[in-house]
Amino acid sequence: MGERANCIGNATDSRRFSRIITDLGLIDLPLSGSPFTWTNNQKPPALAKLDRILINSNMALAFPELSDSDGDRRLSDHNPLMFRTASTRSKSRAQFRVENN
Repeated sequence: MGERANCIGNATDSRRFSRIITDLGLIDLPLSGSPFTWTNNQKPPALAKLDRILINSNMALAFPELSDSDGDRRLSDHNPLMFRTASTRSKSRAQFRVENN
């Protein structure tokens, strides 16, 4: 399955963007939910993967369990993307505080 359904994109810009990702050595974290992150909310819907989580190899090595979590699309035409790691939760009970002087 491609990154678009029922919509037209600029192939030249898409290839240029893919080349930049490759040249910088970035990894496009695979999405675990829908392969699309945007819709035009029409019938039939145009769908596209416009949003990405890009990481470098150092982050992939530091967090091998890194995965994505797509959010609720009810408030937008984009799926909010978040990433999580097994070490996301702090084992400490210390509270973070900001003090204004």
